[in-house]
Amino acid sequence: MKIGDFPVTRLVFAWVNRPSIPLILGQTNFFLEFDVCFYRSRLEFEINPKA
Repeated sequence: MKIGDFPVTRLVFAWVNRPSIPLILGQTNFFLEFDVCFYRSRLEFEINPKA
């Protein structure tokens, strides 16, 4: 997977064909490869390469 200017990373993910849930990033390895900050009040999230 290529996200922005981050290096290419092999990820496992799942998806659902529903308008209210467009993509579910699997916890299998996504959260091991990236640091993710969720801003619930703004309905946003931020992704950074792992430190």
